[in-house]
Amino acid sequence: TRHGARGLRAVLESAMTNLMFELPREDVTALTLEPRHLDAPLEALPAQTLKLEGLSKTA
Repeated sequence: TRHGARGLRAVLESAMTNLMFELPREDVTALTLEPRHLDAPLEALPAQTLKLEGLSKTA
């Protein structure tokens, strides 16, 4: 397995590939990830499990 900053970058890029093209949006100011979000690509997670700050609801 990879360790250090490069390993972390690879894990995050893998998990967030689709979100990188959908965010940033003007109505979203932050995205909070938890360890459980890294178990599956974010596209496979229900939107309500992600915390998008700046929205009136999580979606």
